[in-house]
Amino acid sequence: MHRFRSSRYPEVSATVLAGLAIGRPLAVCMLPLMIAASVMMLGGRDPLPFLLASTPAAAAVAWFWARQTLRGTVVEVRIVGSSVTVRSSWEVAIGRPAGPGASVLDVRRDGDRILVTLGLDTVRLSASDFPEPDSLVRRLEEARSMHGFEVRARLESHPTGPGAAR
Repeated sequence: MHRFRSSRYPEVSATVLAGLAIGRPLAVCMLPLMIAASVMMLGGRDPLPFLLASTPAAAAVAWFWARQTLRGTVVEVRIVGSSVTVRSSWEVAIGRPAGPGASVLDVRRDGDRILVTLGLDTVRLSASDFPEPDSLVRRLEEARSMHGFEVRARLESHPTGPGAAR
């Protein structure tokens, strides 16, 4: 088994990780509300009803944004034979075990991005996040080759496959 950990691999609890992740989205979502409240106050209007109505919506958007960021940031790649499992920062933080792996169908490197097709999903990795990106790409390509050999062997051993007598 080969395990590659991103430099973004969380070494903190899920609570701390969520708290760190919500900071920027909350600031971005609350800034327009604060500007609007300031303008309302300068115009002599009471901003409290506006803030009471809009703050929960802004907090919900920030929460969703942070949640998607945590669940979409791949921080671990495990390669076992031709099977590859990726885990997000949230899955690592809550201690969710790695699920069943998927077969590598394609590996492409485009500058700093590594695009890996696992089954029907394409996973985007940032090469700069991984300490050894060349080794990661090489191992992924090996897993893809192993998957190709396994498929070919299954086809040839199948009664209606290319190696079957007609």
